[in-house]
Amino acid sequence: MTEFKAADISKRTPIIRSCEQVIDNIKNDFRKAHVEDNLNDVIFSLDDNVFLSAITDTYNLVTNPSRRVLCGMQGLNEMVGGGFESGRVYMLLGVAGAGKSLTLLNLIHQIKRYNTRIVGKDPTKTPCIVLLTMENTVVETITRLFDMVVDDSHGMSNYSLDEVLFKLKNEGGMRITDSSPLDIVIRFKPNRSVSTDYLYTLYDDLMDMGKEPVVFIQDHIKRIRSIDGNSDLRLELGDVVNEFKVFAGEKDIPVISVSHLNREATKILEEQARKGNQDNGKLLGKSNIGESLLMIDNVDIAITLTKDYDKDGNCYMTFHRIKMRDKGSIRDYICQPFVPGGEVRLVCDVGGIPQFKETIHVNQINNKTNIKMAGSSTMTNFIDEVVDFNDIDDNTFVKDTFTLDISDDIEKTNVISDKFNKYI
Repeated sequence: MTEFKAADISKRTPIIRSCEQVIDNIKNDFRKAHVEDNLNDVIFSLDDNVFLSAITDTYNLVTNPSRRVLCGMQGLNEMVGGGFESGRVYMLLGVAGAGKSLTLLNLIHQIKRYNTRIVGKDPTKTPCIVLLTMENTVVETITRLFDMVVDDSHGMSNYSLDEVLFKLKNEGGMRITDSSPLDIVIRFKPNRSVSTDYLYTLYDDLMDMGKEPVVFIQDHIKRIRSIDGNSDLRLELGDVVNEFKVFAGEKDIPVISVSHLNREATKILEEQARKGNQDNGKLLGKSNIGESLLMIDNVDIAITLTKDYDKDGNCYMTFHRIKMRDKGSIRDYICQPFVPGGEVRLVCDVGGIPQFKETIHVNQINNKTNIKMAGSSTMTNFIDEVVDFNDIDDNTFVKDTFTLDISDDIEKTNVISDKFNKYI
């Protein structure tokens, strides 16, 4: 401040920027301390009173359905432990052209569709999904979203404005209703124009507008600066993930971002494409991370994305989990099909028969690769999917399958068995 007072007006701009940087660093330190205090609030002891309180608080936290948002893909929900959990950071990684931004758009549309009863912490505000895109402009993102959500789209420019609005609202579900309360907010910032401190600014701005973010998506991590401003890219990317983690913890929401795999990954995929006898996505791991392994050290869950094709030319997006902070689901690889006729919209199978495959290049027993259940009993899982025996939790999708009202367990099992055999 002494330097600022002594400087000519024409020379004050860089001094102001330095002051802002110092303030940002101080705010970030406070945020880290605040999140750490919240995490350390729970005290554990075998003393009866403390034990009951600690276990009750922990149980209520991990079983609270409002702390997870579902996507429309059963296999991916299983892979991330039942949905994208508040306070966690998720990283999707792929080579150039793998469909990272496209997958994020699919997730946005699916989260909007399958979290029909979600509410924010402030019931007076509209819950929303936030996309901070730093790669594609808002206009580019909207046109891609249109092509994704509209059946047999020929491009937005080939329709009238009224037709575009009708298709987005009716075919794409792009409207806010009591049964579909989530808003979608898309903001663009140029490459490297803001630091992670902007996440807080955007969050607060939206709250002032009556919107509460329940999931935050950023595209992509290399395009946003760290608050600490480390000149070493490898270290900076690790810092950015840590700052995402602080933001996710303070706001108690999931944060999802994307990054690149390295040239070696591209080389592996090109070589495998010539052979075509093995699942591409299974060949990539932590050694193929681009720029900085510190990103993977600091994220909660990291998943590689790869486009692959079966022998009939059908396109799939493969998801290969290469890092999970806790044990979670044993499922670490799925091949999710795109809607036939294109490579834009991924098939949604929540509430129905699973459509993902565990492999698309190895022959399966009896060629029954479409039906993949997570549990030990296929019949049990099938019944769970088809019959809605219990009330739906507040923060879950509404199953768009039929419901059977049968009181006798034996009769119920016989009916389900008949329907299961028809699917087979």
